[in-house]
Amino acid sequence: MIYPNVTYQTLAALLQDTNTIWIPNGVGDITGIFGNAQINGLAKFIQQSPLNWNGAKTITTGGDITLSNGVTVISGITPTSITFGDNVYNEWIIINLTGDDVNLASGKVYYTSFGEQLNYIPANQALRISKGINSLWYQSNNFTSTSGSGNTVFNEIDAIVGVDSPIIIPANATTYTINSANIATKSVKVYIDGTRIFPNIVGQLSVDIVYTPTFVTITFFNYSIDNPTENLGLQYGMKVIIDYAISSGGSSVDTFDNTFDNTFS
Repeated sequence: MIYPNVTYQTLAALLQDTNTIWIPNGVGDITGIFGNAQINGLAKFIQQSPLNWNGAKTITTGGDITLSNGVTVISGITPTSITFGDNVYNEWIIINLTGDDVNLASGKVYYTSFGEQLNYIPANQALRISKGINSLWYQSNNFTSTSGSGNTVFNEIDAIVGVDSPIIIPANATTYTINSANIATKSVKVYIDGTRIFPNIVGQLSVDIVYTPTFVTITFFNYSIDNPTENLGLQYGMKVIIDYAISSGGSSVDTFDNTFDNTFS
């Protein structure tokens, strides 16, 4: 005997069938076939309810990725982007095993526990996001920060330009050097007034980050509207946050170069 095969993707779909078709009506419209389909569909739905019921999917090919499994592992070639929609769990877990940040597709963001809006998954981190009743996605786990031999230590510089005493960041500073031989490539992230600043977007505030074996140099570009344009550097009162990662055993000394250079164009 061939049994009916029904799969419900959501609880709402299961209840819709139950409450509109499989109901007592006194005229014998309910059949054993449909009742059997409902029970089998319910059993499948229960089986598939855990987020990782069908196992984590590993993606190594890069390109533009659309999530399908509740848990996805990214390794091998760094994807161009990752996109996701709604699922029955209102959750996704993405494990980034690559040494690069993985960008989310255009328009996709989530909010951290600090209220920060992010559009990427940091290198070598696992991200779990949960959907709120306001349709926004929120990070519901913490990124790892470990120390000890062979592990990574995450560091942060947080200062207001020209305000802190002693002054950590002087006004008009154009370069910042983190002296450490162990800074992880692509780990440096710069935020100014709450917004992440990406490398060299001509015509607006941007940064250039140069990694060397013994230090990292960050150059700040803040172009004026003059003709020719000039780099004004960091302005008084700006809030600057610099995140970076070093391997354990390394030490860091942060120094500012306050040399004003107006030759940028």
